[in-house]
Amino acid sequence: MNKIFSLENKIALVTGASRGLGRDVCIAFSEAGADIIAVSRNEELLKSLCEEIRGRGRKALPVVADIGKAVDVMNVVEKSMNEFGRIDILVNNAGISGPQKLFKDIEESEWMDVFRTNLNGTLLCTKYVGKEMIQKNRGNIINISSVLGTIGTYFTCPYSVAKAGIIQFTRNVALEWSRYSIRVNCISPGMLKTDMMNQTLSDEKMTAVLLKNTPLRKVGQTGDVVGAAIFLASEASGHITGENISIDGGFAMSKA
Repeated sequence: MNKIFSLENKIALVTGASRGLGRDVCIAFSEAGADIIAVSRNEELLKSLCEEIRGRGRKALPVVADIGKAVDVMNVVEKSMNEFGRIDILVNNAGISGPQKLFKDIEESEWMDVFRTNLNGTLLCTKYVGKEMIQKNRGNIINISSVLGTIGTYFTCPYSVAKAGIIQFTRNVALEWSRYSIRVNCISPGMLKTDMMNQTLSDEKMTAVLLKNTPLRKVGQTGDVVGAAIFLASEASGHITGENISIDGGFAMSKA
């Protein structure tokens, strides 16, 4: 049974890899047998992560990049191909939370910052990594969206719009690239204990409201998402493409 979830001899590129969900995905993928290309803007944290992965017996390549810039993404792909010769799995995880204000109070520069990283970064990485996957006629792409991309909420407009875009982008590219044996799927987590959520979770009243609207009545952990990522990255999901998996304790369901 373990073999069906194995990532042995796979090369996985993970963005937003230095902390939170991205870091945990890198560790879990390496434990499942993959070598890792870890991408982030934080060089120090990347080096620490890659040392840990190498200590587990897998190869790890740290690449500092701003994935909202095409030139940086092209550099990531070039370094990855020089080191490994291929990229089997792409996890588009990098993202920022953006301003927590009502839309009428948000400046254009603020929402464009969110779109540049969260949406355009995902598109750029998919485009340039995808070129290499198309050449090999195989590949696996996992996009990280959010439950906030599926429902209406206050104070998250740019973030929600970008994440909704990722879900639809997943469907379109899954359809276009199926002819190249490239699978494209999406994961939409709900409230998770990560650095990005610290501000929200530090507000007891806000946390209480969120938990009240979460049928499982608990805050999610990154480990809850990692399992789904391994599933989608492995042959266990070999006949799945274009799907969005919600991992939110039932939050979106309760808002339907």
